[in-house]
Amino acid sequence: MSAINISYIADEVKRVMRKYDETDPFRLARTMKIIVSYESLGLYEGCCKGFFIVHRRMKHITINSDLPEELQRVVLAHEIGHCVLHNSAGAMAAFHEMVLFDTVDFREYEANIFASELLLSDDDVLEVLNDDLFFFQAASLLCVPAEMLDFKFRVMKRKGYKLESPIVSHGDFLKNIERGWTAPDGS
Repeated sequence: MSAINISYIADEVKRVMRKYDETDPFRLARTMKIIVSYESLGLYEGCCKGFFIVHRRMKHITINSDLPEELQRVVLAHEIGHCVLHNSAGAMAAFHEMVLFDTVDFREYEANIFASELLLSDDDVLEVLNDDLFFFQAASLLCVPAEMLDFKFRVMKRKGYKLESPIVSHGDFLKNIERGWTAPDGS
């Protein structure tokens, strides 16, 4: 992904946050008049985490209600990214998110970048890093999977920050996250 695309996506996130005066993905979806529904989609390897479709010009996001709330927040931010960045592509195929966060598909990569920018401000990331926290501790404190913080590091590097991530996120990290994810409160 080029610096131009990352810059464009970062600018789109700023535009959306300014336009709707909102950064919380749950409230942002409501303000954007996106219909969000929660369905039990299971917790097993490869389960669907969420998806975005357009039906009769209405935007719909479905989130797996079996996921922890903090992970639902990440999935919703990702799907809002599709809604903002890929709406002109027409109705997305339902259940395309079986490969959620697949960086081979540029739309998934772009939605990841969007979600990381929406969920993590540069200042918040720098604050936890300045507290001498390790990368994984910082991700936990910021209530995101480490892979999402890695995406944010990629964006911040394009902005000129000197950051190095100890991981390289793979596109399919959410497929197996329910086994390894623990919310900051330990649940």
